Amino acid sequence: MPDRLTALALETLGRMRSRLKARQLNLLVALSEYGSLSRVAQEWGVTQPYLTQMLAEVESMMGTALFTRQRGGVTPTPVGCIAISRASRLLVDLQDWANDMAAARLGFTERLSIGVIHYLSGQLLCDTLSHTREQVGPFVFSVEEASSDRLLALLREHRLEGVVARARGAAQVRDLRCDILFRQRPALVCHLKTARHLGKRALDWHELATMDWVLPPAGTALGASVLDLFLHVGEEPPVPAIETHSLKIVGRMIERNPSMVAIVPADVAHDLSTRAHVASVPCDLEWPLPPVALYRRQGAGDSPTMATFVRTLKTLCKERF
Repeated sequence: MPDRLTALALETLGRMRSRLKARQLNLLVALSEYGSLSRVAQEWGVTQPYLTQMLAEVESMMGTALFTRQRGGVTPTPVGCIAISRASRLLVDLQDWANDMAAARLGFTERLSIGVIHYLSGQLLCDTLSHTREQVGPFVFSVEEASSDRLLALLREHRLEGVVARARGAAQVRDLRCDILFRQRPALVCHLKTARHLGKRALDWHELATMDWVLPPAGTALGASVLDLFLHVGEEPPVPAIETHSLKIVGRMIERNPSMVAIVPADVAHDLSTRAHVASVPCDLEWPLPPVALYRRQGAGDSPTMATFVRTLKTLCKERF
């Protein structure tokens, strides 16, 4: 016999399955944005009584009030905040469904949305994409490049289907599936002339500290790990001449300035050396940078294309790292 919580959940689910409409989801999200039934009515070109009735139907379906009514508008209750969050995710899922159907009508298998951190090898991503297309056929591939925190937030909001990001502690990602892919080693990126000079002997970290550094923005995992490398060898960390996530800027600035250097993952350094006139010099040091991991939502099954993408990515990472 189900417990009280399960029984109530099943009762609510039954009402939602038979009565919930996409327009009601839109209403919840719109009320969170505008905070007023009259404002939403004005934006939608409908009457306020019509929206009042629609909101009453949703609250009846949920068995509780979702908003408190005030003279100046409406404010979501704690349960209402949960409803708004769920409604937003469902609307994003509907958009993804529509995208998949549109892609299928145009001859693609589906639309796949993936998030990746800035410092990930473009070669690895392109090879994964190419091998996946060879197995499943053409599909629409959307890539979002951002910080790990931003990508994981988008994954939780159902705006991405998978994320390649820095590994987090178990308590931070217990709602997600996590597969550790590989660890990155550090490499120094510098001007070709500078590389010939540095390559004659072991790296002199005192000398490196006096050079012009291109570093990721303060507070990022990569930026902190580079500073830790200097602390590890007993040197004062350098003050960055340039702070940026853009690998284009890193490559172009260093190829123009023999005094400018950066430390990036070795796989990314290799990519840079093929696109710009820069050299990669290995750093034989332990790097406290968190490993790269693949995240997906718990309970969300992979589509055939996503499953193939994941399997291909894991295989290439195992071969190369």
